[in-house]
Amino acid sequence: MNSEADSVLTFWLDEIGPARWYEQDAALDAMILERFAPLWRRAQGDGLDDWSETPRGALALLIVLDQFPRNMFRGDALAFSTDALALQIAKRAVAAGLDLTIDMPERQFFYLPYMHSEDLTDQHACVALIAERGAQDSLFHAHAHRAVIERFGRFPYRNDALGRENTPEEQSYIDAGLYAPEGWSAPPARMAIQAYLTVSDGAGAIAWYSRAFGAKETARMAAKDGERLLYARLDMLGGAIMLADAFPDMAPGMVPPDVAGSASITITVNTETQHDVDAIIDRAAGAGATVLMPPADMFWGGRYGQIRDPFGHRWAFAGPGA
Repeated sequence: MNSEADSVLTFWLDEIGPARWYEQDAALDAMILERFAPLWRRAQGDGLDDWSETPRGALALLIVLDQFPRNMFRGDALAFSTDALALQIAKRAVAAGLDLTIDMPERQFFYLPYMHSEDLTDQHACVALIAERGAQDSLFHAHAHRAVIERFGRFPYRNDALGRENTPEEQSYIDAGLYAPEGWSAPPARMAIQAYLTVSDGAGAIAWYSRAFGAKETARMAAKDGERLLYARLDMLGGAIMLADAFPDMAPGMVPPDVAGSASITITVNTETQHDVDAIIDRAAGAGATVLMPPADMFWGGRYGQIRDPFGHRWAFAGPGA
């Protein structure tokens, strides 16, 4: 890594440190402007793109493009002027796995360009990335930022700097000094155990689970080949699953059950009512699932049935007894 990138990391990670990363401090803003404005201008013109080829170089470049402008140009449109470039670099770095080679808490700077995006797809990706790869104390903020974009489609606090007119709803939000929209509450802590499925057709699996289980896609990350999925998250059936296509070159032991010819686990979904067991299995069967065990009242007192989805995964549905 070159000396300029190293100087950025020494300044931001060691001299400033986590305790001051998000302070609104005029003296700190002036210091960053004086020391790093020329470097930021070079990065703005893609003059530092070679930094993105290594993990620490990419980290330094993201700090220059995504963090420093927020200090140097606080309250001005320039504060957000290199967000798109930072996001592009972050996406390349994450796809290459560079983020995973950086320790906490500095790893978060690979995900903040997603959090700063006004595109809802990027917000979904941010929540998923921090949930799976980031520090859990950052997850609240990822959810809160996504809630703002879900409500307004943009960050109202940027409107003045960007010359955008506030809607009445946005003005009420700003006047109230809220961090997230009124009525929003943080989701419960993530589940301790969660299913991560390997499938033979990631995009097809998303489409099928949407039809059969009413799944809502909340994150998707494509592989470099543009065909397979590195990661996807689906909220469904009162919980969530993750899935990915098979990558035998990187994970030779992860074989989709329809390719292996058998499944070694059964994913069990607990339903609220007996009727839910029957309804879910009927809907899945109508979408092409194989019914392995028709819904029935079981000896232990509950309602239970099993299916196999088109990708070879076994699902069980268990409801309360009569």
